[in-house]
Amino acid sequence: MSTTYMAGTLTGMLTALVTRNRRAGLWRDVTALAALAAGGCTGAVLIRFAQAWLPALIVLPLGTVIAAAGRLHLGVTAAGG
Repeated sequence: MSTTYMAGTLTGMLTALVTRNRRAGLWRDVTALAALAAGGCTGAVLIRFAQAWLPALIVLPLGTVIAAAGRLHLGVTAAGG
């Protein structure tokens, strides 16, 4: 998500809380911001305590995508696509 979207989400959430307007989608905004904060905290903890694992954490998603793409490509080729 872009920072502009998250800033708008935070602004809308705070507006809803101040005006006591419980609009539809407020819970989704709260959970999105909580997930953003949790991800930031998790990243900080990993950087602090798991420095030896950081290269693997960076390469692992790339390797997963390459492996999945290879399997999908082989599946399409075997199916005659």
